[in-house]
Amino acid sequence: NECKRLAGEMYSGLRYGRMEDIFRNGLHEFLEAFLRQNNRLGIQIQRTYLNEPSLNAPSLNEPSLDSPTTDSLSADESEHTLEQSQS
Repeated sequence: NECKRLAGEMYSGLRYGRMEDIFRNGLHEFLEAFLRQNNRLGIQIQRTYLNEPSLNAPSLNEPSLDSPTTDSLSADESEHTLEQSQS
């Protein structure tokens, strides 16, 4: 199913990605893309195994305007947000 495909895509990128490619393209850009992928996976898990997200849920392709960015968070808040997105 789509959940397994997205999870597999993320896993392969993390498992087989090269650090030099990440740094060449930019660590910030890599982390932003990873968080977007993680969000897409979470939404897909909700749709597949739980229920359809509400109409107010962010789009699969666009980040929510309401969601905090790492620029506006303290280091502790950023770490907590990342931990939440990984669980």
